[in-house]
Amino acid sequence: MTVYPSPKNLAKDIVRQMWPKAQPRPGQRASKPSRRAPEGFPKPVKALMFVRGGGRCEIDDCGPIEHWHHRGPRSLGGTTAPWVNRAANGLGLAAPCHEHVESHRAEAYRNGWLVSRNGTRTAVDVPVLYRGRSVLLADDGSIRPIGGDQ
Repeated sequence: MTVYPSPKNLAKDIVRQMWPKAQPRPGQRASKPSRRAPEGFPKPVKALMFVRGGGRCEIDDCGPIEHWHHRGPRSLGGTTAPWVNRAANGLGLAAPCHEHVESHRAEAYRNGWLVSRNGTRTAVDVPVLYRGRSVLLADDGSIRPIGGDQ
């Protein structure tokens, strides 16, 4: 949809939605594929995170999962970084815990609930405080304890 919803712009939007994209003629190069960033965690990744947490908040087991939280933020407009929409970068959170993470960012970075995207480390490399113990999350949905934790 266009930014300014005037009748003229709305009509253009309708035409764009209805009219199929032109196919290249023989010998003509196709246009470049869209560089649009993914919208968030794909359904299979959400399923991995749901199973990993047993359907409960992954910070403190306080209630059912209500939000899918990106540890490494997607930033405005999304991102094309491949690791951002993988299971190690996600946490299934109850609404109060998600609000706490977003409003107490220094604590969230300390506990691994947020991961900086400015460095070379990705969420797989950053320990997270997970239900009271320090662990590493993997992209396959598994949890690896750190040190002597079992």
